[in-house]
Amino acid sequence: MIMREVEVSASVRAGDDRDRRIQREGRQVRTVRKVRRVKTRKNLSCLLFAALAGCLSPAAGADKGNLVINPDFESSILGQDAPGWNTWQKLGGAEFHIVVDPRIAHAGSRCAAIEQAVSNQRNHAVWFQELPAEALTTYRFSFWIKTDNVRPLTPYNETWPLCCGSVGFLDSERKELPDYPQSASVFMTHDWQRLEISFTTPDETAFVKINLALGNAVGKVYFDSVSLVVSPFQKITSPRWLMDSVVYEIGPWEYSRSGSGRAFDGIAARLPELESLGVNLLYLLPVWEDSGWYDITDHFALFRKYGTESELGALVDDAHRRGMKVILDLAGTLGVPAASKLVKEHPEWFIRGGDNRIYRSWMDLYGLDVNRPDVQQYFVEVANHYIERLNIDGYRCDSAMALPCALFQEIRHAIQQIRPEAILIAEGSAPIDHETAFDATYDFPFLDRISSLFSNPHDAGKTVRWLEAQRDFYPPGALQLRYLEGHDLNYTVASKCGLKGSRAFAALLFTIDGIPMIYNGQEVGNREPQIGWWKPAIDWDGNPNAALYREAYGALTHIRARYPVLRRGSLTALTSSDDRVAAFSRTLSGEQTILTIISFSDATLETRLDLSAATLGVSKGCILEDLLDESRFTVADPRTFSLTLEPYQPRIFLLLPRTEIGRYEGRLDRRGSRVLCERLKVWGKRR
Repeated sequence: MIMREVEVSASVRAGDDRDRRIQREGRQVRTVRKVRRVKTRKNLSCLLFAALAGCLSPAAGADKGNLVINPDFESSILGQDAPGWNTWQKLGGAEFHIVVDPRIAHAGSRCAAIEQAVSNQRNHAVWFQELPAEALTTYRFSFWIKTDNVRPLTPYNETWPLCCGSVGFLDSERKELPDYPQSASVFMTHDWQRLEISFTTPDETAFVKINLALGNAVGKVYFDSVSLVVSPFQKITSPRWLMDSVVYEIGPWEYSRSGSGRAFDGIAARLPELESLGVNLLYLLPVWEDSGWYDITDHFALFRKYGTESELGALVDDAHRRGMKVILDLAGTLGVPAASKLVKEHPEWFIRGGDNRIYRSWMDLYGLDVNRPDVQQYFVEVANHYIERLNIDGYRCDSAMALPCALFQEIRHAIQQIRPEAILIAEGSAPIDHETAFDATYDFPFLDRISSLFSNPHDAGKTVRWLEAQRDFYPPGALQLRYLEGHDLNYTVASKCGLKGSRAFAALLFTIDGIPMIYNGQEVGNREPQIGWWKPAIDWDGNPNAALYREAYGALTHIRARYPVLRRGSLTALTSSDDRVAAFSRTLSGEQTILTIISFSDATLETRLDLSAATLGVSKGCILEDLLDESRFTVADPRTFSLTLEPYQPRIFLLLPRTEIGRYEGRLDRRGSRVLCERLKVWGKRR
């Protein structure tokens, strides 16, 4: 196979050298946070890794591989030199060679290259090493990577060469713990870039399994400074208002179907309704030219069917007057369509393979090399433009899981010079995102749990235990965006389980930790998914149960707003005799406790619960007041509390110590509980 020459960058930025030195020095600091065993850990990057790992077996007739070892290349493991590439085991795939290339050597560096000589179409390989590790400890796995003379084997509009790093957990007998590996991935380019994974080991860990995976690459891939060091989480500081947010995701196309036909005017007209619903953060899907979706031709021009910049500015101002924040979808970082002016004006900005063709990514977009400083500066200017001119509150960053953190660090620094409380939300689930540039991340693994729960109600208890464990794998205070519907999902909750089921899933979403998000139409029981280019109109009032859906979501947003424990409290899973019941407590500083108990069964059931974990210090029992229907239960023994639940019934209880109940009698109206319940009686009597 002919390998053509491509231009190779000979320079490494001074900033990269500085970062590399800091990264090598890795402080030997222990974390003392207690970590519970995690049952499941998966994000989109894990899925990418799984796709590679699924191709590990060599194709029929393929060579097993010829590894030429560079003895001078060593890995820094826990601050000590460990054996080099000869200790990294290979798990099949196409034929690869490890070679030394003096062109990329630099002072203090030990470099190695992996060259792939492809003779088949199974172009994936993984090298791994098993290393001793301490349990209950936070580590950072990182390495530097670049390519030379590389091109993808699959068609250019499918998959660009990808490198994944991942970490799995093994017990003392080297058996894999039932956790998905922490992982991250990068698209391979000609410039040096760093891939990092931060992770906390479960409490049974004795070894970690470090993996490097290459996929779809023809050419040479260079690695440098592969290391695993103890490094505590260091979350960036985020504005307090984000923790109190209820996000409402808006597809602008829907609001251009009526009235003036201008989307921004249509959204503004619905602000009073959204304010009543309890929404306080609006997230607008792409608003730029050309199609109103993700194939953006000009980031400095708005989609004409949506309205003008002044109309969008008026919408933002009106939202701010109502106490709402507004963020836009910072898209186009993954690539732009052929019609974009960038293709003509800056052809050097695009990723090219060994044959000089531009890589074409998702939706046939031309792939931008966002490792280039000039490309990063372009997106900094885009982000600054709307912060300055429209006073928006930040961005949701599209495809952040597949893009370098350096891009978003530059953007964050720039926009916070203009608006110090401006935020970035990552479309990605990596714990390290909270340390680098992002105020919140998407909880994609939560979607997997919800999908399982749709079909198997017996996963309810398991889902709560998973939620409890997940908190320990992220920096303290890290916020995750959680949702049931979105523009990338081909279903709606109403179509899956109707009104009763929607109430149950919504009650779970709004009483767990994290930031809840509603997708437009979800609050009226919309049954047609709003996804891709196929976006049928939302029937806002045609559903006979639309009012009940609105009231249900309104009940939950107002309860969440009224009780800080639901936004800031700890989460503890409770034991139920029926695994179709999700039961957990939220506690804030030992002063306020709310219990959530939800049936995901389509039949009436009776469950016995152990509430002792939620009632510590309450030796004489307690009173449970349901915030949804005002009913009360006296609990004499928290360890043996029995409760009958109707199909898909949620109960949200405020816990009151029994010895103090007299203090609350006659004061419920002043506390607002009864007034609230009168407005929100939608769960029992109106079922």
